[in-house]
Amino acid sequence: MIYEKFDTRTARAIKKRKLLLAHANKRPPLSYQSRRRFSFLWSVVATPMLSPQNTRCFSVARKKHFEQTATSPGSFSSINTPIKYLRPVSKERNVRTNVVGIFMSTSTGNTDQAAECIRDNLISQDVETSVVFDVGDVQVKEMKAYTGLVVGAPTWNTGSDTMRSGTCWDDVLEDIRALDLKDKKVAVFGLGDSSHFSENFCDAIEEIHDTFATTGAEMIGYVAVKGTNDIHGYTFDHSEAVRDDKFLGLPLDEDNEFDYTEGRVKGWTKQLISEGLQ
Repeated sequence: MIYEKFDTRTARAIKKRKLLLAHANKRPPLSYQSRRRFSFLWSVVATPMLSPQNTRCFSVARKKHFEQTATSPGSFSSINTPIKYLRPVSKERNVRTNVVGIFMSTSTGNTDQAAECIRDNLISQDVETSVVFDVGDVQVKEMKAYTGLVVGAPTWNTGSDTMRSGTCWDDVLEDIRALDLKDKKVAVFGLGDSSHFSENFCDAIEEIHDTFATTGAEMIGYVAVKGTNDIHGYTFDHSEAVRDDKFLGLPLDEDNEFDYTEGRVKGWTKQLISEGLQ
């Protein structure tokens, strides 16, 4: 990956994260709840030290704001010249085919942890998958190589008609629409807050879903609002991701209903396999 001008806070944050990861790698495999706690620790300890201009990727919707405030008093980068925004440069690489590709993007780490939980459940049911990729770290054309896709995003830009995710997805949706994914099975999951943002619960699921639908992909993994025998139901006020009393993917709420996450993921992955994901 290529970046311009890391500030000292970023360097310290990355060093601290490496130490945390090194410690974690010496321990036995973490349960989902333990990984969630570790993700929270990372967000509390390291994220505040990261300059917004230097994070791995952020949406173009926020780029202009950060460029304008890069030299403002009190900003992380109080230098004379603004730090230039530069997206990561993806390198050509070999892509493992004949497996399900898992792609997401995250701001706090919750979507990443959910994607890992989904991957673990698919593997436990004899479905081969890729590792979990951040969509900002790959070239979107790589998605064509997989037998199916599972893609996930949070909803940060609540109330917006576009760029709802507030992550790297916002930067690549146009590129994805240009892909030919005819007959490839694609399932979407999303992270939201059914309490504080009950009027816009997991809205980004719809935007991601409709983007992939335009490629000719076969969209699967719809979830009834009232739930199923395997998936606990949902309580919220409104979501753009609901059509005909079904979500266009799997909603997860790590802020208020994290106790249901494992059960919902287990039931959903079972559903995906029954719908032909392999």
